[in-house]
Amino acid sequence: MTGIEDVHVPYRGTPAAHSALLAGDVHAMFDAIGSSMAHIQAGTLRALGVSATTGLRVPDVPLIGDVVSA
Repeated sequence: MTGIEDVHVPYRGTPAAHSALLAGDVHAMFDAIGSSMAHIQAGTLRALGVSATTGLRVPDVPLIGDVVSA
């Protein structure tokens, strides 16, 4: 629908993936909110959305379902 092309890049764990993301080696990442929260709060990462259906609210991060249906 969007025409976005992506490439899966495997990393040996979340810390290595976060390092690559923060260094600009990769442009996006799907991650558990718990391991990304410190970076989000520090402003070094920007969360585009949370994939939870209900109950999980992160300040200033919309539920993906709310964004898609808008």
